[in-house]
Amino acid sequence: DFLLKVALPKKASVTCLTGATRESEIPGEVPKTEVAICRTTPPARYVVPAGEIRRNVLHASVWTSRDIRSRLPGATTTLQAAQEEHASTSQMVEDLLSRHETAMKELWKNGIEVEGNPELSKKVNSSWWNILISHREDVRTSSSPGGLATGCYHGHSFWDVELFIWPNLLMFHPRLAKAVLAYRAD
Repeated sequence: DFLLKVALPKKASVTCLTGATRESEIPGEVPKTEVAICRTTPPARYVVPAGEIRRNVLHASVWTSRDIRSRLPGATTTLQAAQEEHASTSQMVEDLLSRHETAMKELWKNGIEVEGNPELSKKVNSSWWNILISHREDVRTSSSPGGLATGCYHGHSFWDVELFIWPNLLMFHPRLAKAVLAYRAD
């Protein structure tokens, strides 16, 4: 659960928000997690005439106080980190899209086939995809049992991940499995 507020006066092209978790995961031992989001401000109205295709690219930079300590030691605040990253990546959106597509293809180069049951294969692969997009090799975090597909756990992580999801990650994506488990040791 986060409380967010507008951090800076809204510019024409960028909106930044800051906030923090309502409670610490371990009160008295771990500080509340701060978060900052800078995103492209979408147009108030976007009209696409019938039969035409238009592309509008919106992107966001999301930083937490956990990210700053490990990935951007020079930044003093989550807001500064989000602003700097958003400004630098705004010029590279096409390259980011290309790298994202390449990374997703690599992540998803193999699916799971249930011989003789294509319907079950679809369901298994849909669940597997949600698990894969809930984790990153370079970020030591876990996920809720529902991954990104549900908000009912409000960002909490449980041992369910290690018991039921982690063995599958270890078999097919060992680097993801390492990052997920490292979260418990941090």
